[in-house]
Amino acid sequence: MLRKIFFTLAIMLLFAGTDALAQSPTTSLSVYARVYKAITVTKTSELEFGKLAVGLNGGSVTVSNNGSRSKNGDIALVSSTVNSAQISIEAEGEMPITISMQDVIMLNDGENHELELTLTASQPVGEVIFLDETGNLTVNVGGTVAIPQGTPVGTYTGTVNFSVVYF
Repeated sequence: MLRKIFFTLAIMLLFAGTDALAQSPTTSLSVYARVYKAITVTKTSELEFGKLAVGLNGGSVTVSNNGSRSKNGDIALVSSTVNSAQISIEAEGEMPITISMQDVIMLNDGENHELELTLTASQPVGEVIFLDETGNLTVNVGGTVAIPQGTPVGTYTGTVNFSVVYF
């Protein structure tokens, strides 16, 4: 008799477990991933202020985003190559991007003499920009370099970090 009770109980437990599994609610999910074209950033020209001579009082030289050069103060502009920097961006069309670039950098002559360069760009920096359907965008970068009186003669150089990300 005890054997019959254990056998009956075992069969009931077996079916109870099967019923519980058969009644478990399930669903399936769809998964999507959209892969965008990688952003490429290509420098097509450098920012060049050209040759200049500084008088006793110093001054500043500006290269606009369109590449024109002007001066302020006791500076003489010498005929030479002058350029605004130009950067080409290629990305997925009609996507929002954000450009990052420093506002101010220091130019150095390698002898611990520095000049301050304030940069400007033809596109908004740090803001969301929507690309057109081609995904191509050109950014021109200009700036103003301050040249104080007594600045030592030399070639002053620096580096601007320019980056673009999808927003």
